[in-house]
Amino acid sequence: MRIDFVTIRQILDQDPWFSACPPGLQDGLVNHAQLITVAEGDYLSRRGDPATGLFCLIEGRLRIGGGTGDHDREAILAIIEPLYWFGELELFDDQPRRQDARAEDPVRVLNVPQEVLKAMLDSEPRYWREIGQLAASKTRLAFKALADSATGSSLTRVARRILTIFDSHSLHAGAPRTQLSASQEQLAQMLGMSRQTVNLHLGKLEKQEVIRRRYGGIDVLDPVRLGEIAGLRS
Repeated sequence: MRIDFVTIRQILDQDPWFSACPPGLQDGLVNHAQLITVAEGDYLSRRGDPATGLFCLIEGRLRIGGGTGDHDREAILAIIEPLYWFGELELFDDQPRRQDARAEDPVRVLNVPQEVLKAMLDSEPRYWREIGQLAASKTRLAFKALADSATGSSLTRVARRILTIFDSHSLHAGAPRTQLSASQEQLAQMLGMSRQTVNLHLGKLEKQEVIRRRYGGIDVLDPVRLGEIAGLRS
């Protein structure tokens, strides 16, 4: 399914990464973009699927994760929201998808097919720099999340995970996002903690007026104080 050039451009111009790309790369991404719709609960892709190009989530939320091998228990790595680009790593190695991507809501995703994009990059190798920057920005967040999960008290780890989600949303939305869609159950799965433990610490943060819990998500009221509790900001 395709959408018109003007609509795609209006959507993508709101994204910091896209807006910083050279005009030629912008035009190539827009001209070759296809629109994919995914119903709530269905999969956009499964771990092991062949690489099918670069994606940008423009509506809804996707759960990124996969089975752990422990009775098929799901491990949630992230809940991503618009405007989030993904699939760039497979451009480098042509390996299968590494995680599942499942729709939390009805989802619309732009897709630039793998072979089309690789042909564009072959003709303009300088555009690999932008692809590398996209990959690097997420690699930094991934290493940060890994380090955060390995140290600190359980309260500190909860605060750090919320802050990581906050920073990730701000990175891809281009402005601070105070309303986070991760639920208590999802936070617990991301952190490898019980829901009761996460709920206890969210209550502590709420009493300090750092966050506010709501159905299906969390509002960040004081990101500076949250960073102090996480031990990441002074």
